[in-house]
Amino acid sequence: MKKLILKTQANEVFNSIKDLDIDPSEFEWQEIESNTPDGEYFDVSKLVHVPTGYYFIFDYDYESHYGTRSPGGGRAVESRETEHWYKQLEYAKTWLRSLKKQIDAPDLWTTIIKEKDLIITALDNRITNSTFNNKEKSNLALRIKELEEYIKNTYVLSTDQISLLNNKLEYLIEASERQGKKDWLHTAIGVLFTIIIGLSLAPEESRDLFQFASDIIKQIIEGTLKALN
Repeated sequence: MKKLILKTQANEVFNSIKDLDIDPSEFEWQEIESNTPDGEYFDVSKLVHVPTGYYFIFDYDYESHYGTRSPGGGRAVESRETEHWYKQLEYAKTWLRSLKKQIDAPDLWTTIIKEKDLIITALDNRITNSTFNNKEKSNLALRIKELEEYIKNTYVLSTDQISLLNNKLEYLIEASERQGKKDWLHTAIGVLFTIIIGLSLAPEESRDLFQFASDIIKQIIEGTLKALN
């Protein structure tokens, strides 16, 4: 027995996908066995976003429509009785909006790992873990202040975000008093990642800030290398 959604209903889902500027070709319809509490055995429609594996199941519980979605509202999987088709469609639209956020969100973990690898490869083998001298520490503090002013002048920050920014950048300056250059390089990259997460910027803003801050860190380290030549 099958309880699949109608062609006209599938078209409504298609239009909802287009309205959010998601590529409909990235989706795939599947038929799966119902997994609702009524215990009947029938097939229902499952819409899968192939690139991410996220999905929405257009299910039934007895005669009532029932939806299961991933991602859910703050959890990986969420299910809800939706009574009738239009309520189920609205539930599917909230799933699509959550999916859109997941698609658009930057993979900051991957970004920072790649950027970290680039920085470490370019600089790490060229520097020792010697301490910063007074001139280097002064230059480092100026560069960090440049980064602070750039962030505050470029992005709209809350009081809590400004406090986070100030604390983390001050920590970087203090770390230069006790850490060797190689250790400080690793610390700086980790602190940078913490700042970007804490500021909750849009994906493109996060990438731009990471690039600008990475350049500042490179300039600090390269400045110490020039002093050795």
